[in-house]
Amino acid sequence: MSDDAFFAALTVDLADESYRPFRALFEQAQTRLRHEHPDGVDPAVIGFRAWEGLRPEEQGAALADLFYVYWSAQQCEADEQARFDWQISQSLLDALDESVLQHALGCPAGESVRVERARLARVLAELERLQLQVDELVRQVGLPLPEGGEPHA
Repeated sequence: MSDDAFFAALTVDLADESYRPFRALFEQAQTRLRHEHPDGVDPAVIGFRAWEGLRPEEQGAALADLFYVYWSAQQCEADEQARFDWQISQSLLDALDESVLQHALGCPAGESVRVERARLARVLAELERLQLQVDELVRQVGLPLPEGGEPHA
């Protein structure tokens, strides 16, 4: 008996995790419905069509898979929000930028303020980052944006 035949004999009773009846039916329904409706199809319609094609004993496993997929999507969303929150919490200014700007802005009246373009660009980016934080807080609290404006992008 070859090694491949021996392995196949040992694993014949194990479920093949790469094959899921719901997945196959979903792909079939998606292909068929996209062909019938080239302007677009609601994913829920595809899912219902695939669900209807399952045998009752397959529906339990498919439901567990659907719950897992939903949970995974929620986790991805939470991770993305955490990354966004972390990014807007990080200052774009370095210590030298702050020092130079504080010195430049504290100059006596009438003197011109000389600021390098790169430093000014970082200051403007920092202001935008702070505005994003304010927009996020306003959104979380549910207050209208000031002056009827749109959130900053």
